[in-house]
Amino acid sequence: MSNANAGKTDKFLKAVAEYYTAPGRLGQLYRTCIVCPNKRSRIFLRMYFKDVLRRRVAAGEGGADAYVLPDIVTIGELNEQICPAVAVTDDITLLFVLYNVYCEVYTDR
Repeated sequence: MSNANAGKTDKFLKAVAEYYTAPGRLGQLYRTCIVCPNKRSRIFLRMYFKDVLRRRVAAGEGGADAYVLPDIVTIGELNEQICPAVAVTDDITLLFVLYNVYCEVYTDR
């Protein structure tokens, strides 16, 4: 990811954290599940949630000093939760499967 895109992603993740921790939505935070495209996004989003919540607690917003972060998962983790019977295969195994299929297709001609 280029630095320009990283900056845009960070701004977006900060905006998501701000949106979901707004005073009207703060009480529903524990019932929220956010799906991120990868682990990096998930890590940074958690960090932004913590920063925003610390700032809101220090400012006296929300009325409580402890909150439960929303469930933040990656798209792969969501797939595993929805379809546990579908096994996630590592990249090396997938390369071998692809190579075997390639050999079958092109040696039969």
